[in-house]
Amino acid sequence: MPRHITPWHEGIRDWCISRQLWWGHQIPVWVRRVPENETEVEADGSDCLES
Repeated sequence: MPRHITPWHEGIRDWCISRQLWWGHQIPVWVRRVPENETEVEADGSDCLES
């Protein structure tokens, strides 16, 4: 990486791309907690909806 770019990356934090709602689109992902502290991620959300 070029030396002039390295300082920009020092201390950089992860950024949730779905927070860019003004310029971008929401990401259609649902997360559901299941037994034994496992996590499932669904693309369409149909299994995550509770009746």
